[in-house]
Amino acid sequence: MRGVAGFIIVVCMAGSASAQTWSARTTLDQGWFRGTVHAVDRRMAIACSGSYPDADPMYGAEDGPHVPYGFTVEMAFPQIVASEAHTDRAATRDDIVLVSNGLGYQLPEVGFNMLNGERWESHISIGDQMIASLLAGDGLRVFAQGSEVVSYDADGLADGLLTVIRFCDSHWAQLGQPVPDHARAMLMALRDAAGNDAAAASMEQVALDRVTAQCEGPGQVRGDFIGRGDFDGDGTEDIVLDWRGVRCQGGSFASAQGAGQCGMHDCLVSVFVSSAIARGEAPWERLAVDARVDADTPARLVLGNSPATCSRTAQAAGCGQAYAWNRSGFVQVP
Repeated sequence: MRGVAGFIIVVCMAGSASAQTWSARTTLDQGWFRGTVHAVDRRMAIACSGSYPDADPMYGAEDGPHVPYGFTVEMAFPQIVASEAHTDRAATRDDIVLVSNGLGYQLPEVGFNMLNGERWESHISIGDQMIASLLAGDGLRVFAQGSEVVSYDADGLADGLLTVIRFCDSHWAQLGQPVPDHARAMLMALRDAAGNDAAAASMEQVALDRVTAQCEGPGQVRGDFIGRGDFDGDGTEDIVLDWRGVRCQGGSFASAQGAGQCGMHDCLVSVFVSSAIARGEAPWERLAVDARVDADTPARLVLGNSPATCSRTAQAAGCGQAYAWNRSGFVQVP
């Protein structure tokens, strides 16, 4: 990406380099989006997900059901044993209780998923009282058949939930999904809070915070993979983050290109437009070979196409498509 001269290393620090108890991960691939906050032992996760109309039907469907404004609580504890009724007859159980802030929440219709990792799953609303309790900043204890299975502290849990809720909410909003009554109060409060937070933060810091969350700790961003422009014309600098220039210092993606956000030929490009971030929306994202701010028209974004696309259109390798902001997203322009 062009737009910043030289080779500058920006280090994103998130406290100590040690892994926190809970980490958030967001992905957008093949038309499917998924936000997950998971425990450090990978035995428990809370996830939201969905897809766009052009999503690859062979990719991502197994992570369903994809219910707008809903969470799937996933558990894989050996202490919670599945009986034949659960594995053969799809029976559900009602003896799993989560405790946070001194209050217990009985998970509804907990079923056993044999096809996707042999785990227990329960589906709840984003506006569920349990989610509100976890956002208040306490830890989480899991009970089954009256006995405690595990106890997690609160480190990273509330922040992780906020990250994945805002990520999925942004994509559901882009899809035109109406906010259901059961999630309305929660979503409106979080959107208002996001607007207040974003107004006081630079878009570069918002982008670096996103890198820190993806890396589950400190990460590095090459300065020549950060672009700067004013796409919405509000006078506030917007940021283009090309994940090709990101490297995690530790965590699950320490050895992965682009912090796990790259495919064989392209990588994720995240654009942090100040007016959209202030509304509580997630960054606008697409997969591309490269990205840059148009040198002649700083209000335009140019995304590089794959070599195959350039070849089909008889253009040079790395040919690009220009985009302009239209208040709700980027649209292609000549």
